[in-house]
Amino acid sequence: MHLHIPVPAMSVMNSDGLIYVAIGDRVSCRLTVLKDCNLNEELILQGSPCLILWSSREGLLVSLGNTLYLVSGGEAKPVLRAKPGNWFWHGVEAQGRVFIQEYGEPPTGIYVSEDLVSFRRVVSSSDIDPLSRHFHYLAFDGEREFLIATLGDGNVVRVAVSQDYGSSWKPLYKGPWQFVPVLVDGDRWVFRLR
Repeated sequence: MHLHIPVPAMSVMNSDGLIYVAIGDRVSCRLTVLKDCNLNEELILQGSPCLILWSSREGLLVSLGNTLYLVSGGEAKPVLRAKPGNWFWHGVEAQGRVFIQEYGEPPTGIYVSEDLVSFRRVVSSSDIDPLSRHFHYLAFDGEREFLIATLGDGNVVRVAVSQDYGSSWKPLYKGPWQFVPVLVDGDRWVFRLR
């Protein structure tokens, strides 16, 4: 199976009034911060794809190759590794916890952390549907307190939800359509067909 890797890629995150930008090519990732309409280089890392998944006062969570890094104070510390060839694609916060979703060869996982340093897997794609190759997206509905995960390829369960922060999951949609991304908009969930 061929996995789509977005190269060159750009990822942007707004945090505490600063705009962080990650620009990646096939071999490296340049992390910069936008200050006074200028890009100020912060850090250059080796690997691809390069995506900013989460930001807080403690730092940025950056997916680079098969490794998730906590970037803070001009340094990058590896905090989670996927199997070779896989990478971390999306992140969401839910009640003080950060959830990170893995993409790639099966099985992939959803991981949680309360301190941005230690992570544990809460579920794998094959736990939800044994035929699922990987997760496609992860979202959180704060009003209803639902984690929403989309899955693919060649499986039956395409959307699953958790109301206990990843401890248990139930199918929400079974069928032919796959979704990336999911937008939580007030009392609605908007799924985009892949």
